[in-house]
This record gives sequence, C-alpha cells and structure tokens, in this order.
Amino acid sequence: MWVIALFLAAHDPIASAAKPTKAVARVISVSPTLTEIVCAIGACDRLVGVTRFCDMPERVKALPKIGGFVDPSVEAALALKPDLVLLTMNGANKPFTEALDRAKVAWIAFHDDTLDDFAVIVKTLGESLAVQANAKSAIDQFERDLALVSSQAKVNATALVVYGHAPLIVAGPETFGAELLARIGASNAYDGKQRYPTLDFETLVRLKPRWLIDVDMRGDGSAEPEYYQPIRALLEKTGTRFVFAPDPALLRLGPRLPNAMLALRMGLR
Repeated sequence: MWVIALFLAAHDPIASAAKPTKAVARVISVSPTLTEIVCAIGACDRLVGVTRFCDMPERVKALPKIGGFVDPSVEAALALKPDLVLLTMNGANKPFTEALDRAKVAWIAFHDDTLDDFAVIVKTLGESLAVQANAKSAIDQFERDLALVSSQAKVNATALVVYGHAPLIVAGPETFGAELLARIGASNAYDGKQRYPTLDFETLVRLKPRWLIDVDMRGDGSAEPEYYQPIRALLEKTGTRFVFAPDPALLRLGPRLPNAMLALRMGLR
C-alpha cells in the first residue's frame, strides 16, 4: 500500500501528485545519499537505476545509470519503468520532475541539509517501501553513532569545512557541515548568514581558521592540492592546519556520516 508520510519537521519531503498503483518494486535514485539509505534499510534489490556518482554499496555500481545528480536523463529514467523516483532538493531537477509529472511517474524529493533531515528521509522511505522496522533501526543507529561523536573531547577551535574549489565554497549555518563542526566541539570560522558561501583567498586569510577541513579532495588525500599554494604558507604562519578528508561520506547525509565524523575528530590532534 502506498503511503506518503506527512511530517511537521521544517524540511518536509515534497512528493508528486502521481502515486504508484501497486507496491513499490522498481526505484530510481537520483542521489548517492538516497541510494545508500535505500540499501541501508534493506531495499537495495528494488533499485533499478542510479546516478553515475552512486558508488555505495559496491553492488549499485552495476546498476543502469540515468545521468548525474543535476543532469538526469528523463528518457533513461522512463525506460526503466520506475514505480518511484527519489531525489534531493536542487533547482536543476525541476525540469526532470516536471517531465516525470507529465509521464505520471511518482517521485519524492528530500531536503538533505541538516542532521535532522536524516530521520525524515529514512522514515519516509521506510513507509514508502514498507520497511518501517528497518528504517527505525537505521535511525536509532544513526543517533547512537552521533552520540558517540558528541561524547569525544571537544576540539575547542575554529574551523572551516570546504566543499569546493574555484570558487571556494564552505559550509555556512543550517548545513550538516556546520553541525559537523558543532558535534566535534569546533566553532565555524565563517560567521555570516549564507548557507554555502563562496570566499576569496583574502577573506580566508582574514578568518584564520585553526583547522581547514577540505572534503573536496580528489584521490587518496596524500597530495597537497595546488589550489591553496598561493596562500598556504601565509595561512600556516597564522596557525591554520589543513586536513584533507577524501571520504565521500562526509559529503553525504547517509548512514556512514557519523563514523566519518568520528574518524575526522580523531584526526584533529
């Protein structure tokens, strides 16, 4: 039976008017985060299509690809005859969801901005896919793992979480990047109001973060990105220390995020 859960949370999911006429057996995920969550609640076998960025768990790499996070192919998605398409909120997906509406294909779009959104996503998926018990277990485990992160000694220093280069994009307020810092006892060196601000090098030097946590690192994290070369010596002279964290779990509001946060915390010595 099809159920779309309604929540009073600030970041409710948005669902299409179309509803599956039978139990949801064929699911497309247009988000690596949602792909991981679907598998974590025991519904991985229902995935029939994912993005080219979906890489966890290993088995999803073999699934048909319908494009990327911001450029999904309507034709590729419809060819897979999904009962339900899962997305995260972003403006680039509007033409895609409008095309799904015209084809009368059901979809749900989720916010994945804060740690609280995890429970909303998982509970909604648990009800939509009729795996409520698994969903509850996943939520409980996530909360236990977050509690373990919070139980560690606090960092007691300023930090920035960097999401992208050229332009330099950092985590602002009301993002799980900012919450990540709060959970490990660090204060965000960026004190403005933008959620994902772009900073120039002059501003970065002025902020003088004690820790610069770069989660946009490519490769194995062993090489120093050339991007910081013009100011790295100056930043280090003012006390900034760089942490390159290539674990993609730090970029996703998925079940592996708390453990990635814990590993990050343990590395801030």
